[in-house]
Amino acid sequence: MGSANLAGHNYKFIDENAKIELRNLAVSSSTALAACPTDISGEYQFPHLIVPTSIGMPDQPQGTQYTVWISPAASTLFNFDVPATYTGTCSLIFLFPYMSQLDPSAGKYTYSGQEQVVYQNGGLNFALLAGVANNSTTYNSTPPIAVDYGKVKILPGNKYTVSVFPCPAGKTITIEGSSANRTELDYFQNTGKEPIGLYLVPCV
Repeated sequence: MGSANLAGHNYKFIDENAKIELRNLAVSSSTALAACPTDISGEYQFPHLIVPTSIGMPDQPQGTQYTVWISPAASTLFNFDVPATYTGTCSLIFLFPYMSQLDPSAGKYTYSGQEQVVYQNGGLNFALLAGVANNSTTYNSTPPIAVDYGKVKILPGNKYTVSVFPCPAGKTITIEGSSANRTELDYFQNTGKEPIGLYLVPCV
């Protein structure tokens, strides 16, 4: 397993006019991490909406897709519908196998970030947004960041814990994935024998 870039947050959701307000309460996440899965061999949540956004087409919606585009010019929004039964701690994980390990149904990914990650402090930035994305969300209409989970320095063949936090049971949340220092990754979100992508898992 690769190293994890961990940022733990305890927050309360407050629904108001279809908006999500977050109040941060700092907590230690080391205990929670020990009991959290780093794969999807057990129960997990697949993103139910994947919406790329583009700086080059800031007002044009791309609609929901299974393909994720992250580059200096593009970000991707992931919606997770958190079950009401998830009343404990949740972990957001990113799985990034070697291309040779992928299920054929996942095709191939494009990754141009190894030099950036190793030598230029690159990677992927992840953040919880203060509102919920939909099919029509564009670059200009993307909700503001509520909680910045920081950068994950991704390299093929690794599994990463992005963040551990109290599960927002019964809520829909939107996570934004964006490029850090020119890292680029395009892939097809897939749960095959060697899954790839962003997932939400309940901790024990």
